[in-house]
Amino acid sequence: FEMLVAESAILHPASAPIKGADSEAIDNEFGGLLRNLVSADDELARIVDLIIEDPTLRPKEIAERLGLSLERIRAAQKRLRRRLRHLKETE
Repeated sequence: FEMLVAESAILHPASAPIKGADSEAIDNEFGGLLRNLVSADDELARIVDLIIEDPTLRPKEIAERLGLSLERIRAAQKRLRRRLRHLKETE
């Protein structure tokens, strides 16, 4: 998931988490962008919330916290990648 967050930052550089005085505002904007992107998918929204809360979580840890199988987490990664690609294509 760290790669997905990095990929989305590449697509939207202004939304990438940075250090400095404005980092909290930018982090909030980035989190909002990701949440909007997955708002219609409850499972993916729960996963994204966890990633925003702790971007260092591994898929296995996310699965354990949400009570989901690792297979479902992997499927969610694919859905998120597709949404990010679609977002890139529409800009």
